[in-house]
Amino acid sequence: HHALPRTLLKVKEAKKEAKLGVDEMLQHGALKHWEFSRDNVMRAVAEFVVCNNQSLAVANKPAFRNCLVAMCPNANKADIPSSHNISTFIHNSFVDFLQNLKHRIQVSLFICLKSMV
Repeated sequence: HHALPRTLLKVKEAKKEAKLGVDEMLQHGALKHWEFSRDNVMRAVAEFVVCNNQSLAVANKPAFRNCLVAMCPNANKADIPSSHNISTFIHNSFVDFLQNLKHRIQVSLFICLKSMV
């Protein structure tokens, strides 16, 4: 038995099924298996920069780029993201996250107000 109105409970359950939340995005060191692709490398490097408070300049360091190439020897220069590409990816991801958050807040507020009437 829940003390929440059914409409709010449905919203809460829908949130669990919705896009990733902040906790899921950060993943706090959880390891996962993924295939090598430009998108996966971009996401992994962006997570490394953001979650570990790294400088964007690390992406252009030869030692870091060599580590990425060592993980996938068949990678070419275009497969390894530059600091500009990572910066753009982080910015776009943040804008998408804020738009999604704004939409979820509006929906939650609408449902709360609707249930009060």
